[in-house]
Amino acid sequence: MASKVDRFSRSCILTTDVQDKQTWCTDFMRIAQINKLYSPWIGGIESHVQVLAEGLAHRGHNVSVLCCQPKGERVTDQVNGIPVIRAASMGMFWGMPVSLSFARELSEWSVDVVHIHLPNPLATLAYLKVRPQGKLIVTWHSAIVRQRMVNAAYRPFLQRFLGLADRILVTSPQLAHHAKDLFPWRDRTAIVPLGIPLERYRYTQELHSKIEGLHSQHGRFALFVGRLVYYKGIEVLLRALAGTPIKMVIVGDGPLRDLCLTHLQHNPNLVLVPPQDEENLRAYFAASSFLVLPSVAPSEAFGIVQVEAMAYGKPIISTDLPTGVPYVNQNGVTGIVVPPKDVTELRHAMLRFWHHPDLCEDRGERARQRAYSYFGAETMLEKIEGILHNL
Repeated sequence: MASKVDRFSRSCILTTDVQDKQTWCTDFMRIAQINKLYSPWIGGIESHVQVLAEGLAHRGHNVSVLCCQPKGERVTDQVNGIPVIRAASMGMFWGMPVSLSFARELSEWSVDVVHIHLPNPLATLAYLKVRPQGKLIVTWHSAIVRQRMVNAAYRPFLQRFLGLADRILVTSPQLAHHAKDLFPWRDRTAIVPLGIPLERYRYTQELHSKIEGLHSQHGRFALFVGRLVYYKGIEVLLRALAGTPIKMVIVGDGPLRDLCLTHLQHNPNLVLVPPQDEENLRAYFAASSFLVLPSVAPSEAFGIVQVEAMAYGKPIISTDLPTGVPYVNQNGVTGIVVPPKDVTELRHAMLRFWHHPDLCEDRGERARQRAYSYFGAETMLEKIEGILHNL
């Protein structure tokens, strides 16, 4: 007898409208995407999982999502036609939902492919406990960076889990080179860069109107988009902006919001904007002069906001982390890469773009070309679908 999750996912397959798509294939797969959280929660990995789930469903596969509530009772719903089960959670601890029922939820899944996104100790331990059926695909977004004691205790379980994976996907060559936990499993790793649905990043009349409104409101501005947390380097950015003529719009919220508000009182060129929906956020990318991603820790595994800005022809200032960040933004080609936590170098890079719009335009055009050549969602989906079929 099919499990209740299997029956639930099958009952929802028609809502994706995939039966009307020419991409429908007779050998469709039942795929479970498993992550800590899911839309409408805002985050880079969450955004990627949503693009992946909806893209694979559009290609004819039966895709469901298992995640957790940030806090609260179990919820079953749909997001853009994708069935989502959100396991009950007692709350977030060190960025991880605490759920006593997650393993039981996972044990009830009946699918062909279990796709787990790391870091996610909860899903790792749950998988080891219940061993659900289906091929195991793992996407390695990042190691656990900040909680070193937790990481030391967790590593033996992580290695057992990785040893069970049929394929491990890594989002950039740099990350594959530096991720020591993956060294024993290099024979089963594949590099698949993240991609965004570039068709949504077109200039439209509505977008032009929004751009004009932002220029009327802020004038010319540089942009930061992200959660206001330690690894994003927001403190370094605020210090680098002090005493410069650069107008900086910061879009986001998080624990360091009060720090931003304090700097706001002393820097008239600083603007703090709450998180925006997709359409408004795209307008901020398109209206900006350049994007700054001053991340200071490998928790910033890829920096998908870089691709979003590059799609609109915007150059990037980012940091030289041992992750996919400098793989996306190439120093001297699509933007400028500076050392992490270096206030002086970050300030010089921002002033260089601010005072040389022609340089911004040149690097921005190269950034647009790179985005459309390497980081489209269709390119990513084709690679992943090929890997799944080859299994």
